[in-house]
Amino acid sequence: MLLALTIALSACGKATTSLSTAQMVSDVYTVDAPTQAPTSTPLPVTATPTSAPTSIPPTAAPKLIPLTNEPIQNHPSGLWQNADAPIQVNYSLCNNSAYVDDVTIPDGTILAPGETFVKKWTLQNTGYCMWKSSSMLTFFNGDSMSGLDAEIEKAVASGDQVNVSIELTAPDAEGTYTGYWILSDSYGYPFGVPFFVQIVVMNQ
Repeated sequence: MLLALTIALSACGKATTSLSTAQMVSDVYTVDAPTQAPTSTPLPVTATPTSAPTSIPPTAAPKLIPLTNEPIQNHPSGLWQNADAPIQVNYSLCNNSAYVDDVTIPDGTILAPGETFVKKWTLQNTGYCMWKSSSMLTFFNGDSMSGLDAEIEKAVASGDQVNVSIELTAPDAEGTYTGYWILSDSYGYPFGVPFFVQIVVMNQ
């Protein structure tokens, strides 16, 4: 029995030693084992949408309003010489004029080549300002018939009428000639309705 007990104790001691050694080895591997990083789920990357560039409409170019020299209808239509006269020149409502009548040399008057004559018209001041005596009778268009610009030599109040005249010379060649004249202020700016003289040059 003593022998059996000794064998049992010996076996138990070996088991204890074997267990302690195994435990030590397990502890060593447990201590030295690298710590595994926690597995984390990556966050989804959300792409920020790029907004389309805002188109800026071009700035509209300013509209240019052209100046006009259309007639100002501030006088009776009967004061126009005829519908074929050049367009009325208007720089200001201050000065304005209208044709009233022919005083001498009616349209179509027959004259000899080279004949000198005086053409006279009646005009009316249809503007708001008085015409100065330095206002000019100025050649405008057509045949000048050797006429020279001349002062009206009389101040004319608004609404009044005046006779203006110019000395002219019939051309040498036969034919029909028309010359347009107009008033201009002391600064040389024309105003009002052009008026004309028309003659027929003929050898008689």
